[in-house]
Amino acid sequence: MNSKYLMSENNQPETRFNITPDEKHLYLQIRVFQPITNDLVIHLVRAIVQTSRSHKLQKQLLDLRGIKQLQKSYQLYDPIHHGLMNFRALFKFQIAIVVSPSETPPDFIQTIFVKNGMNIKLFEDEAEALTWLDINS
Repeated sequence: MNSKYLMSENNQPETRFNITPDEKHLYLQIRVFQPITNDLVIHLVRAIVQTSRSHKLQKQLLDLRGIKQLQKSYQLYDPIHHGLMNFRALFKFQIAIVVSPSETPPDFIQTIFVKNGMNIKLFEDEAEALTWLDINS
């Protein structure tokens, strides 16, 4: 398991995200628990690449349900673009992003990934995301 922690106001660690292989070791399950910021994007991209390499998995299910985006989408462009350029391994991955139906889907973020040649798609339903990843669960 790969988790990144951030210290809270009372000096207790708060999990920012969690990355684990699924039970059948077919894909990585990535859950984000903190609002999307430049810092989170940089650490998350690095952890996804490292964990994917160590488990030899190229499919990821990224769960962003209920996460607020504190920064404007255009403010996230640079760290995402930087992450893509520095972690070329991401281009081999197939990433399904699950978002809450009540949240405005981060279309801008998907556009950045797609325009940079990545195989990524947004979903509101986890089962549809797994079907797209071609995972028989």
